[in-house]
Amino acid sequence: MFDKFYTKVSNINNSHLPLKPLTRKESKFQTKPWINPGLKVSIINKNRLYRHYLKTRTCYSHTKFQCYRNKLNHLLKLSKTNYYKEYFMINKAKTKEIWKGIKQLICLKSKGSTSPSKLIINEHEITNDKAIADQLNKYFSNIGKNFASTVPKPNLPFNCYLDKPRPLVFSYHLPHQQRLKI
Repeated sequence: MFDKFYTKVSNINNSHLPLKPLTRKESKFQTKPWINPGLKVSIINKNRLYRHYLKTRTCYSHTKFQCYRNKLNHLLKLSKTNYYKEYFMINKAKTKEIWKGIKQLICLKSKGSTSPSKLIINEHEITNDKAIADQLNKYFSNIGKNFASTVPKPNLPFNCYLDKPRPLVFSYHLPHQQRLKI
């Protein structure tokens, strides 16, 4: 009976409250948790002022847009600084959370697993992790030797291709006008 009830409630929920994908703007705001609703409204106002400037191309609308944009940028930087100060103060005893915050701050994306699940060599499929690692090691450790065997041997020794050696003296003189100040 519970399964029937749950199915009916889920169907009603999905039909009347469907999940909608986030717009680009919404997803951008979600990746920046320091942007509060007031700043979102200010960003919308800035964009409106910019569109107005593009339509009119007057000096007044340009100045108004620039002034608003500069104040908004200052507030955004201040909000971001305060958000991360508070975040690090709250998580100062949690090393994992601190590193998560640092990665977020410098925009490092978390990397997923990149190890292959199978490897096919000479029509044989290898799925064992240790065997895959051994085969990859064998392949990459022999690349230099295999490549060197395909390069033809030169007829002349390498010395024939080199110029005469230059003296090992290096000097640099500053002009009189450019003296170093220490």
